[in-house]
Amino acid sequence: MSLTPGMQLGSYEIIDLLGAGGMGEVYRARDTRLGRDVALKTLPDSVTQDPERLARFRREAQVLAALNHQHIASIHGLEEVDRQRFLVLELVDGETLAARIQRGALPLEEAIAIAREIAEALESAHEKGIVHRDLKPANIALTLGDRVKVLDFGLAKAVDPSAGPDSISALNSPTITSPAMLTQVGVILGTAAYMSPEQTRGGAADKRSDVWAFGCVLFEMLTGRRAFDGDDVSDTLAAVLRSDPPWDALPPSLPLPIRALLKGCLEKNHRDRISDMSAALFVLKQEPSPAVDLPKHGAGSAITRLWPLAAAIAASLAVGAAAGVVFWPRASVRDVQVVRFGLPMPNGGSLTTVRRAVAVSTDGSQIAYSSAGRIFVRPVAAPDARPVTGAESGLIPTFSPDGQSIAFWGDGALKRISLSGGVPVTICATPVPFSLDWDASGIIFDRRDTGIVRVSPNGGTPEPLVRLTVKDGAVLGAQLLPDADTVLFSLGRFDASDSNIWLGDVFIQSIRTGERTRTIEGGVFPRYLPTGHLVYMVEGTLMLVPFDAANRQIPAGSVPVVEGVNRGGSAHFAVSDAGVLVYIPGPARAGLYDVFLYDRKGAVTPLPSPRGSYSNPRVSPTGSGWRSRPSTESRQLSRSTNCRAGVRSAA
Repeated sequence: MSLTPGMQLGSYEIIDLLGAGGMGEVYRARDTRLGRDVALKTLPDSVTQDPERLARFRREAQVLAALNHQHIASIHGLEEVDRQRFLVLELVDGETLAARIQRGALPLEEAIAIAREIAEALESAHEKGIVHRDLKPANIALTLGDRVKVLDFGLAKAVDPSAGPDSISALNSPTITSPAMLTQVGVILGTAAYMSPEQTRGGAADKRSDVWAFGCVLFEMLTGRRAFDGDDVSDTLAAVLRSDPPWDALPPSLPLPIRALLKGCLEKNHRDRISDMSAALFVLKQEPSPAVDLPKHGAGSAITRLWPLAAAIAASLAVGAAAGVVFWPRASVRDVQVVRFGLPMPNGGSLTTVRRAVAVSTDGSQIAYSSAGRIFVRPVAAPDARPVTGAESGLIPTFSPDGQSIAFWGDGALKRISLSGGVPVTICATPVPFSLDWDASGIIFDRRDTGIVRVSPNGGTPEPLVRLTVKDGAVLGAQLLPDADTVLFSLGRFDASDSNIWLGDVFIQSIRTGERTRTIEGGVFPRYLPTGHLVYMVEGTLMLVPFDAANRQIPAGSVPVVEGVNRGGSAHFAVSDAGVLVYIPGPARAGLYDVFLYDRKGAVTPLPSPRGSYSNPRVSPTGSGWRSRPSTESRQLSRSTNCRAGVRSAA
């Protein structure tokens, strides 16, 4: 029955009608015993007149009452007065997210802040085995204190438990309750627009259905329009099953991790969808970085967004670790964006690959590289690079944590220079290191006579962190982990059969105790990521593995991130804290090089030579032959002044 203002239900005085829908009517009421305002939700007759469903509802309400989260509206009780059964709910003052979206798309920061609190609520409930099943903007309240409250949590299942596939209730939407309603619009259409494909087909809803609805809500906040829409319910359900969201409606400046998160949430196949809200929370908690539209040129360096991929792996480990298997989310791999473009080289020179040739700033906005004895810096969003005056004869460029300076090795010493101009400052004299890293604690590098050391960027005597000798091998990639006590590094040696391949193992060692642990066998050039993962090289493949830094454990197996990274003399990749991976392409495996000629029109002519470990090809002055290290054999060429020799991966 409908209630009117002033009516008394036990100790509750009805004040006003707040809303109505397929799950009943909601009233604002005054709890005269406790002196507080509450929300009363009457239950549909379909529940109250069925003893079995009513008993089930009581059990579900008891479970929901156990939820205690700041972003979930509480259930105070289930009561009956004069044969009228109703729920007593927390009253949330404010407006619904649906009302807020009606005024237009939300600014990025506001949308992310709201999405983060929704995700926290969902994650908390999912941990207790409770699925919302009817998440939509109308069920999300924005309080007067700018806090999010998710309403009707779990009531979809409590009011409308799954029926058989031939029943309309198998659609698992509490708003759609009869076949006739499939032709209606309004709130019915609103619920249909957030139903996952598996619900639409009559399948059971689980937490991945909530992930889908969350993606729909986030899309709508960012665009002001629904991800799936139609003229009626049938059209909307068809769009959910067959159509893609209008991706071009998303703001052009939307950060790539958020874009990838949306695509991961809205995968129609629930097996490909992000499976846990922890993945969404990881992405949403990162500092937003601007999306970058990069010019697409020829082959050269490459940039790929790694955060969404790593975040999705972190979510899958919740399942995979227990079984000893990592389930790689294919959607995340497909959504990783790769842009290839040419890096301008002076006078037709090439990258200086005797040591790591590329670096990326912490925020991912700048690339540095060494070429022809000079260091160049290129903003990711700009097509041109500029030489760093004062960094002549420089190797191994490394950005400062704030991205305003670079450190490098040159003329027998470590140096630093401001990118805004000035003269280089000598930090300390040292032989050329294999690794160089600059973090908040200082500059970390290796010395053949000491091991791994740290020095202030202002200069001084290097401080030993890990003592090693030449017999231990070359230090390949030293980094201080976030606990400020553990050093990550690898010890390697050249493969006797291929001087471009490093073999070795990855270690961690405590500065305080000196305890050393081998963490990875057969890997070199490790790098720790803030996601709680390590990347490292195996021949020309960049691998990724989860890493529990606190317990110094690897809980699951590794997966390839990029197959085909140049490893001539070093491993030529760099990863920023913002999730940008920069690398120079190369063969994924050893011994797969071809020698070729290319002319000024772009035509490529392979030379009749066996594949091998060629490097630095040169055409003879007369144009009649070529030579390549390490081979000592010369070969004849036809004379041409318009051709150049080169080495290209056959992989």
